[in-house]
Amino acid sequence: MGAQINDCVSLIENLKEYDIFKVTFNANPDSLKGNSAVTPLEAFQTKANCSQLSANLTPNDVSGMDRFALTISDMFMRATEDALGLEELVYVPLTQFRYIDNRHQMLTVTGIILPENHENSLWSLLNDSHLANWPYMAESWKDIQEINVPDITLKERAEINRHLPCQEGDFDLDILPFKLDRNARKAKTKIENYIKYYRFIPNFQRVVG
Repeated sequence: MGAQINDCVSLIENLKEYDIFKVTFNANPDSLKGNSAVTPLEAFQTKANCSQLSANLTPNDVSGMDRFALTISDMFMRATEDALGLEELVYVPLTQFRYIDNRHQMLTVTGIILPENHENSLWSLLNDSHLANWPYMAESWKDIQEINVPDITLKERAEINRHLPCQEGDFDLDILPFKLDRNARKAKTKIENYIKYYRFIPNFQRVVG
């Protein structure tokens, strides 16, 4: 982790205005477990081992998927400040996503290099690129969106897609011939996540030559 943060600093130091930088971190708190001789917090401090590590971390900051992702995002924010502090430039996060990849939580941050007083530059950029109302934009460093679409079959996916698009919150789960979850609240959350990301989910199929 510390080596990756230091690599980010070295790379960002060479970026110019309006350059885009994207990075993915392993943000799985379970990776800190397994050694009974140290606590998860101590394991993370050893693993991170970089100047961007906050001295005020608590055990809660490295437990739980959402809190651990925020902790790593904060480290990366400090890294961008160290890399650009003397250049009168700042790294502005555009998107921050956390998601499960092969049972590990990952955090992917994408951002842009802007002038230090970037409010006008950012506003012009968002309007010119039609991103001002994009629902996936990160409003701040603390805004991390979770991608958590339900694990469904191609047949179930096709059935849901027959009733899309629709307004968020308007999907009637009762029209489906199957249950996304036995718990009504969890089923509602799953369909909302699916509707939010279904256009970006890859569709792999076997092709017979």
